[in-house]
Formats: sequence, structure tokens, C-alpha cells
Amino acid sequence: DGQLVITESASERLSKIRQSRDALLALSDVLMLKLNDSDAISGSPDVLARQRLATYRQALRDVTLQDPFAVTWPILETNNE
Repeated sequence: DGQLVITESASERLSKIRQSRDALLALSDVLMLKLNDSDAISGSPDVLARQRLATYRQALRDVTLQDPFAVTWPILETNNE
């Protein structure tokens, strides 16, 4: 009948976004550990991979600054593009 029905508040939505963001940050922690190991084994840091991961992690932290009903999730760029 054309009526707008709100099923979720902005604070509820933001809470779910934070949960998803935190899970993705935890996964990126594992990637950072692997990168650290790889750097230690090879003896030379992969600067580009570190920059990409740092940029991705910052974008994840910034995701809560977006409209909770129109979030654009960051994508981690890899060398396998």
C-alpha cells in the first residue's frame, strides 16, 4: 500500500556492520602475520603488499563513518589482480 516500513534502526545496523568489520579485521590480522613471516623468510619486505594491506585495514576502520544503510565495503587488492 506504499507505506514505508522500517525494520531495523540505524544503531542496530551499525552494530551488525561493526561485527562484520571486526571479523574482516581479524582475518587481515592473519594476513599481516603471514606477510611478516614471508618478509622474515625472504629477508626483504614486500612494501607494496604492506601498503595495500594497511590501506585496506584503514578502510575497514573507516567503514563505520558511512551511512549504515549504504555501506561500500573495501576490497583488498592483491598481486593476483
